[in-house]
Amino acid sequence: DDVSFYEMASAGVDLIYNPAKTPFLCLLKKLGIPCMNGLKMLLYQGIMAYELWTGKEVPDTLSEKVYGNLCKKIYGDKIVLIGYMGVGKTTIGKHISEEYGYKFIDTDALIEQNFNMKIPDIFEKYGEVRFREMETELLRTLTTKNENYVISTGGGLPLREENQKLLKTLGKVYYLQADADTIYSRVKGDKSRPLLDCEDPYNKICSMLAIRDPKYRSVADECIDVTQNTPAEIASKIIQNN
Repeated sequence: DDVSFYEMASAGVDLIYNPAKTPFLCLLKKLGIPCMNGLKMLLYQGIMAYELWTGKEVPDTLSEKVYGNLCKKIYGDKIVLIGYMGVGKTTIGKHISEEYGYKFIDTDALIEQNFNMKIPDIFEKYGEVRFREMETELLRTLTTKNENYVISTGGGLPLREENQKLLKTLGKVYYLQADADTIYSRVKGDKSRPLLDCEDPYNKICSMLAIRDPKYRSVADECIDVTQNTPAEIASKIIQNN
């Protein structure tokens, strides 16, 4: 119970692999200490034994593929969150990541990191068409990742036909849905939303939702109303259904 004892650690490993996050790992993560569970150790001790007794080498690509399949079998498929801006994709995604051991990716944040620019600056310098191409390039990269992720997507990402196909290959897609009034109350005054930089953002939200909602629903495996529950409750529901 003495947190100061754990603060002395430089890294931590818990040999338990199910659940993915034990109280020990959660504490280390809260303290900012690198940590992992025992799933990879379980796999690689088996690989090393196989190589020792057969004299055959297991390629890294095969090892990673097997690891990805183990993650999928034990923890479930990748979770993809889609929906309009302001519905809580990032907040809910982080809840899933922290509570259930999924790695978290926010596609907008990752693009900002890769290009060392904020989204509004990318829009201004390269235009929306190029930004959408960046999203597609990122999705292609994510389809090659074997680890277990929860992926929060930008609001316009599911609109491209190519992206819709890529999303389906990534994992189970959840559409987080909210009405225009709820969304407006959450995003009004937010200067980081370039598509709402206009004289009448509420009507812009209404018109965009009218176009996007059918596309979101066509891509999604499940639609979840986010106006009735807390982010933690929604995260729990998604995990139970995954």
